[in-house]
Amino acid sequence: MAAIQMMLNVGLFKLPKSNFRGAKSNEMTNLQLHVFADASETAYECVAYFRAIMQGKVRCALVMNQSKVAPVKQISIPRLELVAAVLGAQLSQAVLENHNIVFGKIVYWIDPSEVLSWVRSDQQRYRRFVGFRIGEILTLTRLTYWRWIPTRFNAADKLRKWGKDRNMHP
Repeated sequence: MAAIQMMLNVGLFKLPKSNFRGAKSNEMTNLQLHVFADASETAYECVAYFRAIMQGKVRCALVMNQSKVAPVKQISIPRLELVAAVLGAQLSQAVLENHNIVFGKIVYWIDPSEVLSWVRSDQQRYRRFVGFRIGEILTLTRLTYWRWIPTRFNAADKLRKWGKDRNMHP
């Protein structure tokens, strides 16, 4: 009976339409999309944020995140980081397709420099696993949008801390 009542009330559920709590679009300047990606032995994750300047102050809002459990078959951390970067590129596509926003800037942040060098190099140099994922990243994003960030500043690194807190991490 409770389930039926919930179904009848579903039309009353409302979500705010603004990521910046009631701010009007003409109040925002320099709107940007920032996507962070990271991986650990147990999982990989990416998060997307809007960044805007409103009334002279920088404001950020979480837009979307996605995480996945690492494959049972162990692969190296750099390869997991590359898979996280692909997930970040896919997540940004979902954000771009589902929002009617023109961004002044889009930035993808990753902390392993090895993955960044893979993305910046010729995908033909690598075997299938790395080459295919570099190809997907470059199909979905622009090379100039990718940046390195120290691990301690990577917003997606919360996943690693979460796993350690729950003894899921070796």
